[in-house]
Amino acid sequence: MRSLSTFSGGQTVTAALTALLLSNPEFILLDEPTNNLDSAAKNRLFAALETLACPALIISHDRDLLAHMKAIAELHADREGRAHLRIYEGNYDTYRAARKAEESAVHRRVSEAKHEARKAERERIENQIKLDRNARRGRDFERSKRKPGLAMGLDKNSSERSAGKLRAAHESMVADARAAVSEAQENLRVQERIYLELAQDALPAGRKVLELQRVRKDSCASTQQSAELKNANTQNTVSHETQPYEVDYPSRDQDFPEALILTGPEHLRITGANGSGKTVLLNAIAHANDPGYRSPVPPVYRVLYRLGNAAYLPQRITLDPERTLLETVQRANPGASEQHLRDQLARLLFKRERVHQHIGELSGGERFRAALATVLLTDPVPQLLLLDEPTNNLDISSVDWLVQALDAYTGALIVVSHDEDFCERIRIDRTLSLSAKTLREGSC
Repeated sequence: MRSLSTFSGGQTVTAALTALLLSNPEFILLDEPTNNLDSAAKNRLFAALETLACPALIISHDRDLLAHMKAIAELHADREGRAHLRIYEGNYDTYRAARKAEESAVHRRVSEAKHEARKAERERIENQIKLDRNARRGRDFERSKRKPGLAMGLDKNSSERSAGKLRAAHESMVADARAAVSEAQENLRVQERIYLELAQDALPAGRKVLELQRVRKDSCASTQQSAELKNANTQNTVSHETQPYEVDYPSRDQDFPEALILTGPEHLRITGANGSGKTVLLNAIAHANDPGYRSPVPPVYRVLYRLGNAAYLPQRITLDPERTLLETVQRANPGASEQHLRDQLARLLFKRERVHQHIGELSGGERFRAALATVLLTDPVPQLLLLDEPTNNLDISSVDWLVQALDAYTGALIVVSHDEDFCERIRIDRTLSLSAKTLREGSC
């Protein structure tokens, strides 16, 4: 019997979901349930939800999961920061079509209101020019004394009253038109764009970034036997529960390459079923230059060389929750001025006094943005970036930003992700599958 603490992230989520679905609940509440799940586990979850006998409320930004929903409730803030909840019948595709139609209608109303406002302002100006012209004629006529003084005065008062009424009417039309523009603009969604300005330090194409050598079962068995012998001699036994999880090491007839070398700004994706050793391998790469690091289990590949200037963002962000956002970024880049860091954090939507928020007060997506800022705002920018399930807890707009940030990143990238939509949108040069035991070109 294995302890949950020995499971991979995806295996832990699968176990929790299985226990929940077997408990015959009357109502289910799920928060990002597809985080860390491989494609097979996702499909099992989708099938279970299709036959679910009770209502379920699911918080998710996973497009694949949202495609299986019967209705989508969208929570958004207006221009004053007030929260609004809107329910759309149908799945994510239906929701997107409805939102697109709504946005088009709102932009059309704003455009029409602005057109009417310009028209009203133009008419007001034309009327004012006409009134000024008539006033000049009246003054010229008065100077000519073609009428008696009393009659002239009565005509002047009447003209001024008429001009005042006409001027007030046009000013009212302009005010109403401007109010209509403001009312139409209130329905526009606030869509703040995330932008991070990265230092440009391109990695030379021929520069070796990483060299891996395949680990075989026989060498792992030999290592394990030595460890068992040492444990036996010291009368210390290691239970099965203390092993993180089994890694399926390649045998001699499998299609794994004997060695894997990354050069230049290459992008490598690592895939595999939950528990196949993706995070174990990524941890080994991340700690390759740390002589004190010991992996709980040997990874599928041994790291022979890794570029020194690297950064790693694990599945679980480990920033100090007691530090403020500004303090966290300053520790990562002590040479940068506070104003520069504030400017960059503002581009990540951490504006003004928000930089003094503690890390523990941030949402999961905000913590990821903060963690990525500590990595990408360093000087020099790391030439190798390791990401483990980076889209976990990110909302859809943040994923869009991450895609743009990685597109601008000029270093090498190794990413572990089950998010197919995300991986299709970023450049992937090669994919190493720990389940299929293959190394192929592109994202597959």
